[in-house]
Amino acid sequence: DNPHDALSRIKRHLLTQRTFKEVSLEFMDLYSHLIPVYEIEPLEKITDAYLDQYLWYEADKRHLFPNWVKPADSEPAPLLTYKWCQGINNLDGIWDTSEGHCVVMLQSKFDKIFEKIDLTLLNRLLRLIVDHNIADYMTAKNNIVVSYKDMSHTNSYGLIRGLQFASFIFQYYALVLDLLVLGLNRASDIAGPPEIPNDWLTFRDPAIQSRHPIRLYCRYVESLHILFRFTHEEAKDLIQRYLTEHP
Repeated sequence: DNPHDALSRIKRHLLTQRTFKEVSLEFMDLYSHLIPVYEIEPLEKITDAYLDQYLWYEADKRHLFPNWVKPADSEPAPLLTYKWCQGINNLDGIWDTSEGHCVVMLQSKFDKIFEKIDLTLLNRLLRLIVDHNIADYMTAKNNIVVSYKDMSHTNSYGLIRGLQFASFIFQYYALVLDLLVLGLNRASDIAGPPEIPNDWLTFRDPAIQSRHPIRLYCRYVESLHILFRFTHEEAKDLIQRYLTEHP
């Protein structure tokens, strides 16, 4: 009932609370598959929800996530597909094959990111963008006891999916993987300068667009699409390397 008390409690929890109540886990049975449901202490949940809102607000204001991170507020999913097709069409000379160029669309996905997030590494990464108290709170919140029926397990590796701010941690961690896939130079080409970031699927000029085989990049949650354009020599070299390894 008292917003002032609630806010000071949230602040106190973020600064000092590092041990949390046990989280119980139940499964919702849909017969074809099970959905895990986490039951988190309501007061802790309020703190998490507040932190989640704050993180996304600040990330949006400071343009933390570049244009290829989807889903985004800029378009709903069906329009995303349409924009992607339009973006390919709008590329400079994309369908020109007179000199043996070829265009390749690679579709892949990051596998088991949630399960394989290392909490120590996550803490180091979070400290780059948030205060160390908040980073410690977010990692400690994943290091909790999960109980199912009469069994309990301390989660020391991987992310708890039922947390309010799990979506932020996932997108941030996956952004680091994006940078590893793209390389820092191409990533900054696609994102554009911090003062005037590029719109999605656009470049500042054709020279920047065509100086690297990766022309477009998009990641929707964990599935990623990369559009390559190779010259005849690059394509020949790739095929040769593939045949050498898989004769």
